[in-house]
Amino acid sequence: MNVQMMQDRIVLLADADADRRALMKNELKDLPALTLFARDGEEALRKAKTYPIRLAVLSQDLLQTRGARLGKLIKKQRDCEIILYGDGRNPIEPEDLVGNQIDDYLPILNDPAELRLIIFRHLRRMHLAAQFHIIGKSPKMREPIDQAIQIAATDSTLLLTGESGTGKELIARLVHQAGRRANKPFVAVNCGALPETLLESELFGHEKGSFTGASSRRIGHFESADQGTIFLDEIGEIAPTTQVKLLRVLEEREFMRVGGGHVIKVDARVIAATNRDLQVAMNQGSFRPDLFYRLKVISIALPPLRRRREDIPLLIDHFSEEMKQEYHIDFAGFSPQTMEILYQYDWPGNIRELRNFVESMAALYPHKEIHPSDLPEEFTTNRKQGEFLPVHSGRSHGEIEREILYKSLISLGDEMRSVREIVEKMWDFIRQSTYEEAEENLLSGNTIEEMELKMIRAALIEKNGNRRSAAFSLGISERTLYRKMSKYNIR
Repeated sequence: MNVQMMQDRIVLLADADADRRALMKNELKDLPALTLFARDGEEALRKAKTYPIRLAVLSQDLLQTRGARLGKLIKKQRDCEIILYGDGRNPIEPEDLVGNQIDDYLPILNDPAELRLIIFRHLRRMHLAAQFHIIGKSPKMREPIDQAIQIAATDSTLLLTGESGTGKELIARLVHQAGRRANKPFVAVNCGALPETLLESELFGHEKGSFTGASSRRIGHFESADQGTIFLDEIGEIAPTTQVKLLRVLEEREFMRVGGGHVIKVDARVIAATNRDLQVAMNQGSFRPDLFYRLKVISIALPPLRRRREDIPLLIDHFSEEMKQEYHIDFAGFSPQTMEILYQYDWPGNIRELRNFVESMAALYPHKEIHPSDLPEEFTTNRKQGEFLPVHSGRSHGEIEREILYKSLISLGDEMRSVREIVEKMWDFIRQSTYEEAEENLLSGNTIEEMELKMIRAALIEKNGNRRSAAFSLGISERTLYRKMSKYNIR
């Protein structure tokens, strides 16, 4: 198998037990991936440095390597996911899973086939997400992707909910492609873009002469989607009369063209999407309860971008590279200070707004790094003094004071997490130094800030200026790295 051909499917399994390693080698021989094996943590690190690992599978007994956490050390080398499996005798505490940056945990390996299934699910999700350009590694985004893949094998009606621009159509296409209808039509219909008088004809088709201007028979979208999938976007915007006919299609799998008398059978999976609260619309009488419950056989909610901020740098990098390729420009990206502003921005238009923003910046400044002074006004004026204070809303003084205390505690928690990250990384940094370097760092009177600055510069040099890789190397979030680079004026 060619390594280059399998770059997005390279798995590393590390286990010190030779018998268990041989058992897993036999179990994974038919896995659709290039599988590498390591007998200890050192060998695992060497292979992670040599090969573009996408998934590392580690035995619990190898967690401590070089006096540090093996999961973190591997993620310094590769932007990959990590699965950990144990022997059932010493369960891992949640804080250790977080410290090792573990993405999935199997407390006891009873059956190698179970681990094989977990590995396959991770690989499939990563492959499909990449195929449909679904960018995001946060748990809040990983969950809906996993749900979509899980239900893809069924034909159940699916309702996707979420704000505009959160990627509902991408998830719908993923469900279609991962299911048995992958080679059949995928027909997308924006119900909100069509007036009531045209929507029925668009969905169900019409016969010649059925209304003024109907000069010939027209096949509707449901008929075109037969054997495949029909995606009904903005389903909450359709009129009550069309809702009745749509309900009949869902229940009976049949319809008649406008102006026709012949019943047409159809076999199409229905995926609907909305940015409205259909429960509220139903209570207000604008959406039929029977249609609502018929659509909501399975429901997947997509998070807004402000609820998965850790994915913002990934999306910005992805769209920046996309603009470079599309417009053949040498776009220099965004400074650390700018990235911090973009990280804090709420992105009400979500991914769609973010992509359009990156495109506009690349078009306006194709050959320079974007600084805060280059940003549109809404990015620099939306954080005004007192914006986090509660506004007058008729609440009691006690309620207002509790809100102020709550938000203060959240802010304090963020700072404490940042301090903990710094202290943990400094200790790793000292332990991995030579004796002379450690003595210099500990006895020379360097302040915390000076040592922190030294660590950040060393990581950036080691990773050739790649900030994402440097953040992984330091074992801190990209947000923390951008904030620290801004603090120390590192460009």
